[in-house]
Amino acid sequence: MKTRCLIVLLVIILNTVISLLYLLLTFYRDKRSKKKMGYHDRVKTWIIFTVMLLCVGVGPLFVGISFLLRHTVFDNPVDLDDVIFGKDRAATRHPADTERERNMAPMEEALAVSDKSSLRTLMLNVLKGDVSLYLSSISKALNSSDSETAHYAATVLRDELNLFRANVSTMYNKFEANDSDSMVVEGRNLMEYMNDFLMQSIFTPMEQKSYVESMEQVADRLFAYEHNALLPLHFEHMCMRLLDLREMERCSTWCTRGMETYPQELSSYTCMLRFLFQKGDRENFLATLDQLKKSEIIIDKETLELIRIFSK
Repeated sequence: MKTRCLIVLLVIILNTVISLLYLLLTFYRDKRSKKKMGYHDRVKTWIIFTVMLLCVGVGPLFVGISFLLRHTVFDNPVDLDDVIFGKDRAATRHPADTERERNMAPMEEALAVSDKSSLRTLMLNVLKGDVSLYLSSISKALNSSDSETAHYAATVLRDELNLFRANVSTMYNKFEANDSDSMVVEGRNLMEYMNDFLMQSIFTPMEQKSYVESMEQVADRLFAYEHNALLPLHFEHMCMRLLDLREMERCSTWCTRGMETYPQELSSYTCMLRFLFQKGDRENFLATLDQLKKSEIIIDKETLELIRIFSK
């Protein structure tokens, strides 16, 4: 019994000595160091000392192991050989218009403004930039109660759509007259340009359908010339625009072509999944989803969430 008490007493004394040594060495190192400890570092030191003192044996052991891990595993120098720090300064020829940026607002919020003067100012700020990708939002201003705001929107839409029609006609004629390899580049550019407008659904249903058919003619010619002439992006454009028109058979054709041409691309699977979902083909939808899960394709966050939902 006396031996046990003696061992316990020795352990407590040894633990106390180690704790005091830690405290003294820490403050001694701080005194010799050029960079002094701050308030939070001192509080942390006292907390660690208290833990070591009260948790006999376990406290010093934990602090010791943590110290060794930090200085052997986590304190390795960082290799910056492959990192390039550019120090060249770029001269800003057109500084940002911070005043205008502060006054920008979503179109829905701008139309809710009751003050006509403020509404017109907001509308003009929106129209100062490149509006070609925001025509769908601008078209909402056509129903504004303020006639001048509606006039702004109508003018911009008319000019942009007329420019689009003229550009498409010119680019399409140039594409049709070309039989060389440059036809591929011209066809791709034409499809991407048309898709930027068609995806906003700002045309009448008849005109929308007509332009999608023209876009499909370009895609058909490129696909016949060489399957790889169309990139995964272009297959996706065709699938989505035909899906918007509910042209299910033609959409199925392009989804299948995309899967066959680019079987290791995520967009090929997402297009097919959207098509099968719209069609209501649950069996093939789940089969395609399972095929995607088993593949080595890197999946984005949106598709991963879709897999989680349908895997429950």
